[in-house]
Amino acid sequence: MNKEKVLELKELSHIYVNASGAHLAVQHINLVVYKGEFISLVGPSGCGKTTILNMIAGLLAPTYGELKVMGETISSPSPRLGYMQQQDYLFPWRTIMQNVMLGLEISGKADAKSKQKIVSLLDELGLEQSAHKYPHQLSGGMRQRVALARTLITDPDLLLLDEPFSALDLHIKMQLEELVQTTLGRLGKTAILVTHDLSEAVAISNRVVVLGRNPGHIRKIITIPRELKEAGPIEARKHPLYQACFDEIWHELDEEMEREEG
Repeated sequence: MNKEKVLELKELSHIYVNASGAHLAVQHINLVVYKGEFISLVGPSGCGKTTILNMIAGLLAPTYGELKVMGETISSPSPRLGYMQQQDYLFPWRTIMQNVMLGLEISGKADAKSKQKIVSLLDELGLEQSAHKYPHQLSGGMRQRVALARTLITDPDLLLLDEPFSALDLHIKMQLEELVQTTLGRLGKTAILVTHDLSEAVAISNRVVVLGRNPGHIRKIITIPRELKEAGPIEARKHPLYQACFDEIWHELDEEMEREEG
């Protein structure tokens, strides 16, 4: 694996302050993500998964600690980052081609060459017949493919994925996992996924970061065997090594619940 650092989190912490007082959401998050890695964040509700993702995206300022992408401190949304969420946020009045083009238009990079790049990407994602359709004409799975194309077209260094497949039927979800892993692997992209689905985390990741809560913290970082990653998300679930990885993550979450109850 390429040892170029794409993301560095050092002692990253965030305190929410409102009328009722201050709440320490996450504390002392230390993590290095290397080029080409796929990292999943898992943990109980309220452990700060989305808070961490929003800080990385530049949408939320850390209260203290350091956050760097490609060596650059991130304090606001950056073209170095692509953010894909559960809701696709496609504009209903724009065609699929126009929706994917949006980020390039905003950055002033929309030209004839970029349009050809969009056509190639749509073709790779199985959307070649949909370029001139509108979002309401597509299924949920196809719309998420469009959202992925829109995220990738600006060529970000790091993709942030906030449960983008959770609302989809299992069959479609697993097909998209396969598509995302294949596409990101071909492009050499680095990604961080927030998910509640432990099977997804095991099947698609290089490493799984297990978080605890009150405040949010890293309990353990579990490295997934290379054989699972190379098998692909669908076949990985059938692999002899899969269950042991799943059980290790489950055990960490069980211990976290026992800690809170005790």
